[in-house]
Amino acid sequence: MRAVIMCSLAILADLIGRTYDMLTAIGAAALILMASNPLCTKQSAFLLSFGAVFAIALFQPVWKLYLPETKKSGQAVCTSLSVLFFTFPLQLCIFHAYSLYSFLLNFLVIPLMSLVMVCGIACGLTGLVCLPAAGICGLFCHWILNLYDLAGQCCLSLPGAVLTVGAPAVWKVALYYGMLGVGLYWIFQEKRRKKYWRKKEAFQPDRRIPAAGAGLLAAGVCILCLRMYTGVSVTMLDVGQGDAVYFRSPSGMTFLSDGGSTNVKGVGDYRILPFLQWEGAGVLDYIFVSHMDEDHINGLKELIEDSLTPGGIRIRHAVLPDLKEKDDAYTEMENLLKGAGIEILYMGQGDCLSDEEISFTCLWPPKEARFDDRNDLSLVFLAQYGQFDMLFTGDIGKAAETKLTASGLLKEVEVLKVAHHGSRHSSLETFLKKTRPLLSLISCSASNRYGHPGKETLARLEETESVIRITKDCGAVRLWTDGKQVKVKGMIDD
Repeated sequence: MRAVIMCSLAILADLIGRTYDMLTAIGAAALILMASNPLCTKQSAFLLSFGAVFAIALFQPVWKLYLPETKKSGQAVCTSLSVLFFTFPLQLCIFHAYSLYSFLLNFLVIPLMSLVMVCGIACGLTGLVCLPAAGICGLFCHWILNLYDLAGQCCLSLPGAVLTVGAPAVWKVALYYGMLGVGLYWIFQEKRRKKYWRKKEAFQPDRRIPAAGAGLLAAGVCILCLRMYTGVSVTMLDVGQGDAVYFRSPSGMTFLSDGGSTNVKGVGDYRILPFLQWEGAGVLDYIFVSHMDEDHINGLKELIEDSLTPGGIRIRHAVLPDLKEKDDAYTEMENLLKGAGIEILYMGQGDCLSDEEISFTCLWPPKEARFDDRNDLSLVFLAQYGQFDMLFTGDIGKAAETKLTASGLLKEVEVLKVAHHGSRHSSLETFLKKTRPLLSLISCSASNRYGHPGKETLARLEETESVIRITKDCGAVRLWTDGKQVKVKGMIDD
């Protein structure tokens, strides 16, 4: 619609003998669309479409000033670069990732878009009087769009096709466009100088300005893309009736403990994956699979399948409980991981996984453990960073908690991922007296049929003076620690 409005204004300007101004046409098209639908400004198509044409209009003086009219190839490169750099922050804000080869695709897309628009208009008009003729016009559009799709698929198959950067902070976007504005100001000052000196036929463009502008752009891109990590960040995602906890270390290593839901369809594709992209986690270094219930693994399965697609988030290692007896669900998960080329690590009681600053120590289960309920064979591990301790408990129940408490491996922790979504059969009084969590996180759905979290469990947690955060009430829960202090924030604050 934006293109149709701008094209109509260009034709109207020619008919009435007025000069067509691209920036004015962009503004008029935006006002018309916003008047008909004010919420269109929230749509990615609106932002990217107007951002692209605005970039072309804004940067036209640049390549006209520094490139002769005869250098059409150079102007095409400048057009593509203009769109790339101006819409770069928008793409990161919307998709949290960037296609590194989109610059090359623009050389194909931009020249053919005029033909697509002409054929599309011709198809619509001829369709009013002659459908076969309209079909021929539409066929050209079909071929070109198929060519676009084929080119896009080819680019995605190339190594490093997608760069997952994450959502940039507002101040970074503002700084980027501020630096871009400074560069444009220099250019327009040079344009004014050109008008003055043209009368004296002595104008020579200052070649230092493009170099300085390129430096500003490079600095802006670095500001948008580079991330500095301090401390540990932990996020319990709101996945309904299920579990998914994301953990990021100070060195940038990423961990995901479980990922599934029984009442959110496509939880991996529509909840966990978008969060990882927003976080800028293009690679998951480790995924921990506590046990094989669907509310803990169906989202992980989707992530594993996504890791095989071009541009998908890679998974390097998977950690499974080291069990002597394995059921069909366990074997199926092993086969899925092996088929995806993901290295499997097995953790049993006493095993430790660590880097320079963080350690994950397995407290449960012992390899010889046998229980009728596989929830009691859940992987339980302690994450430690400085003086900060967080206990992940899977879905263990009364039997496993009793044995774990008697093992002497438990200690007081700052944060407890409450077992089994806050079931009344978990988080026993003796278990809580050993762990005494300052903060207790519970993941469950507001509409679950199990009564989670149980009133008895909440009462026992309150007796230990633990602060309780439940995803059904406050959405995703995010905490940050420097190894000493802990800051907590829910997506829906009271």
